[in-house]
Amino acid sequence: MLTRALHRADYRPWVRVLSIALFAGATAVSARINVLTPLSPVPLTLQVLVVLLSGLLLGPRDGLLAQLAYLQAVLLGAPATASGLIGPAAFVGPSAGYLLAFPAAAFVAGWLAQR
Repeated sequence: MLTRALHRADYRPWVRVLSIALFAGATAVSARINVLTPLSPVPLTLQVLVVLLSGLLLGPRDGLLAQLAYLQAVLLGAPATASGLIGPAAFVGPSAGYLLAFPAAAFVAGWLAQR
């Protein structure tokens, strides 16, 4: 399985750090590609796909770390949300629940993939 192949690289710390950073960046990029719908204040993005892939491909621990790195970047002011809000304001908007659930979703997806 691909998850096991990625975990064989665990003895090289730079591979883990790079993988975590790439998935944090992929989450940020997927947030900026969005479709606004008239029925919901939350835009449609590919973020959920990237979050689940981070857990599936990196495993539960590194998937969780990738999403925490993404949330830290948003909190520090990176314009990486679908709503365009930056800093703490991103965590009080209509998509705050999605943002806060990303680390848990990545962890659960990775955990289920390893079972």
